[in-house]
Amino acid sequence: MKRILGASPSDQERLSLFGDLCDELMAHAAAEEQTLYAELLTHSQQQIQQSVVDNDQVVELISQLQDLDVTTAEWMTKFESLREKVEQHLEREEALLLPLARTRIKRRRAKALGERFEQLKLRELSIWGKQARHLGEQARKRRAVPRRRRSASARLFGRQPTSVK
Repeated sequence: MKRILGASPSDQERLSLFGDLCDELMAHAAAEEQTLYAELLTHSQQQIQQSVVDNDQVVELISQLQDLDVTTAEWMTKFESLREKVEQHLEREEALLLPLARTRIKRRRAKALGERFEQLKLRELSIWGKQARHLGEQARKRRAVPRRRRSASARLFGRQPTSVK
């Protein structure tokens, strides 16, 4: 997100980075809901519902950003809102859901969920990646894949982030 904020508004790099971020956020949210949230739903329905609402709000902000011109101040303001929402979501997960998961999910089950999460995320990346091609396909091909922050689920399950080209 910092690279997007630092990119020149007229630069194709901002568009390309935003396309990659959209892919990653959408895939992560879908995989997370189908693994971690589904597993914890019976233990913490209110926290899971809030996390799903957070994911929905992120998707809505992405949709709004995709409709705006990336070179405008309005786009940057909306992107800041997205950044804040994602950070809030991560903080909530790390403070509430991950400690709960560590106490409720056995190691063997956690490993299986982690593997399933990675499979679902890769599948979702292939889906969302196809939808984000209009956001800078040529720029995407010219640059290396950035190092990705480990997701909360990846930290829980002890998995390294997956790089996807």
